[in-house]
Amino acid sequence: MAYVAFTRAKDSLTLSGSWWGVNWKKPHGPHSFLSAAHDLLAGTTAHIPFWAPRPEGDRPERAQDAAELSWPVPVPPSVVDKLVNEAEFVNNFTGENSGLTPEEIAIAAGWTESLAAVNRERARVQAPIRRVPLPRSLGASSMLRAMREPEVFAVELARPMPRKPNYVAARGTEIHAFIENYYGMQTLFDWDELEGALDSGAKDNTVTRSLKEAFLASRFAAMTPAAVEQQFNLTISGRSITGYIDAVFNIDGRYLVVDWKTGGTEHLDPAQLAFYRLAWAKIIGVDWQDIDTAFVMLSTGTELRVDTDEIIRDLERQLV
Repeated sequence: MAYVAFTRAKDSLTLSGSWWGVNWKKPHGPHSFLSAAHDLLAGTTAHIPFWAPRPEGDRPERAQDAAELSWPVPVPPSVVDKLVNEAEFVNNFTGENSGLTPEEIAIAAGWTESLAAVNRERARVQAPIRRVPLPRSLGASSMLRAMREPEVFAVELARPMPRKPNYVAARGTEIHAFIENYYGMQTLFDWDELEGALDSGAKDNTVTRSLKEAFLASRFAAMTPAAVEQQFNLTISGRSITGYIDAVFNIDGRYLVVDWKTGGTEHLDPAQLAFYRLAWAKIIGVDWQDIDTAFVMLSTGTELRVDTDEIIRDLERQLV
């Protein structure tokens, strides 16, 4: 919450604390975040109205009988009369500054500027369309989201928020690392002979283990890849698209670009393989039509060949 407050405050941020809690007998002191903010801002233009010193001794006893207070607090008649006179002055204002001193004219001009700024902000917030520029450089997954869900992605760009840890994504990262390590050790050892090779400690579970076994049972485990976790950089519509290709295999003179998937098919996006296909063609210097692509569904042990020709032809018109 402190991270959100410090990084997402729109206009201003008010910090406060207390030495005493409801049932505390000893002073606990300000939170470490509050102390750090005080030390950082002390001596600057930040407004610190009061910083209470550490109290001595235990908490003082509170009065048992709470005082009875009325609400709202009665307003003195003199204040009411002043407010009424000021309201009448505003209502009777004709737009002329006659009768005002130069200081009052300057104050009124400041009010006019502030009111104009508030109106501009209201118009911006209430505008039906808000343009959010795309960054000059995007990861492949971000570019896919921009293409698939432009409104949602624009909101995230305009006001990014911390994300809740995702176990499914963490499991996918673990499987990708397992496969990368497998190909790295393939020339030194037989993976099946390494005791505990399928284990990854306390975080491993039945699902993760079955995904590893599914990969080892696939035809790709016996093949030597042309590339693993291949980094790439494409330029599309003047923007740099970066990412990593999971694996590439040379099969009977044709390249097969593979993307490992540890979940279901509901979130598969053929445009992802189109990016990878173009990227590998650029890296290796061949025509993209000499490259095949496939999602490898480790959860089911199946390969899904994807036709990305039309997507690529559309992307080629945007390539710089």
